[in-house]
Amino acid sequence: FNLVRPEFALEENFLHIKNGKHLVVEKSINDYGGLPFIANDTHLDGSKSLWVITGPNMGGKSTFLRQNAIIIILSQIGCYVPAESCRLKIVDRIFTRIGAHDDISRDLSTFMVEMVETSNILENATENSVAIVDEIGRGTSGNEGLAVAYATLDHLLTINKCRTLFATHYGLELKRLLDQSTIEPNQIGYYKTTARSHNSNITYEHKLIPGISERSYAIEVAQRAGFPNKALETASNAYEKIIGQRQ
Repeated sequence: FNLVRPEFALEENFLHIKNGKHLVVEKSINDYGGLPFIANDTHLDGSKSLWVITGPNMGGKSTFLRQNAIIIILSQIGCYVPAESCRLKIVDRIFTRIGAHDDISRDLSTFMVEMVETSNILENATENSVAIVDEIGRGTSGNEGLAVAYATLDHLLTINKCRTLFATHYGLELKRLLDQSTIEPNQIGYYKTTARSHNSNITYEHKLIPGISERSYAIEVAQRAGFPNKALETASNAYEKIIGQRQ
């Protein structure tokens, strides 16, 4: 599987992974004869300790988050890892906020579960931790969800100061807020996965590149999921009206 021995260092708080992969996903793709798994780099250090990751639905953001957490765990239990190279400072804890679910037994909504998990990160993450955060604020209304996402990002950068991968659909909105703050812009890296749409067919390009995604391709994904044509037409018309109102 082309695994490599990770290297550890003490002098700098960093995580450098070259051509990292998600071993389970790669093996599943190979077993079913799919396209080759697309490897990606991760470079978190003192100059850029947080990456904001955007991209279309099904574009590979969550896979990228998970593969980094798995590589760190494998490294620290003495395993070789799925990457071309891996260098990191010892991580005291990995905090994750991935997925959406409620907890009916404890009368907790999806958003409350999201907030409980996020609170745990903000209260306990140290400079030696790694935080893997996916879609903070999506469980509530747009503007309030954006405010919570921004507050989380700000706290991770200025208080926790831990290495963070922060996936979101609020990329452009968060950047506008950050540009108005006192946070140094060079502390944050903006990366995106991309996709191409032709005649409602989407081709996903799972390679992370610098930038912020402007589209999620939600309507195209709905079409692939079997949405009726009438509902798709209504969604497209509504989207055009929303974009027109914002302009």
